[in-house]
Amino acid sequence: YSRSPLVGLDFAMPGSFLVQHNDFARYDIPAPLAREIGRFIVTWAHFEDYVQSIIWGTLQLSHKEGRIAVRQSRITERLDIIRDLGVVQNLAVDFILLSEIRKRADVLAGNRHLVAHSIWQKPSAYWVVIKTRGSWSEDQREIAEHLRGSKSIEPEAISITAGDVRRWTEETIVL
Repeated sequence: YSRSPLVGLDFAMPGSFLVQHNDFARYDIPAPLAREIGRFIVTWAHFEDYVQSIIWGTLQLSHKEGRIAVRQSRITERLDIIRDLGVVQNLAVDFILLSEIRKRADVLAGNRHLVAHSIWQKPSAYWVVIKTRGSWSEDQREIAEHLRGSKSIEPEAISITAGDVRRWTEETIVL
């Protein structure tokens, strides 16, 4: 374990402001949160497989052939492949619906990566994931002492509840 300073938005308080978190990484997240994360990751894997199966079917490949011949790229790229195959093969594709699915899938993929690849801390009465990728945005100018630079140096704490993850699972099912 290592104790390192962590600055993030404190979502437990009204409004947005920065607080310093000095806490250990934890693995003992509450069972309802762990259950919802598991459901979300499994549901997301099913969605990715479904999209990949559409690509294989459009190319008239069996699942075995598809797994060998077709690279599994990011979900947004796979949805672009479906769009492009629809154009090339003159298929009846609802391109507006596909575009909406792509937008929603991009956000959900980010959420999936966040809960699957982040560490957890409990700085107070709430649980947070620690985001160490990316940079602090310019949107934080309204915050008096906003951070600049890499999140590798000053990670972001993001409050996530079981309800949040449950909603992401439901949104994935709707896709």
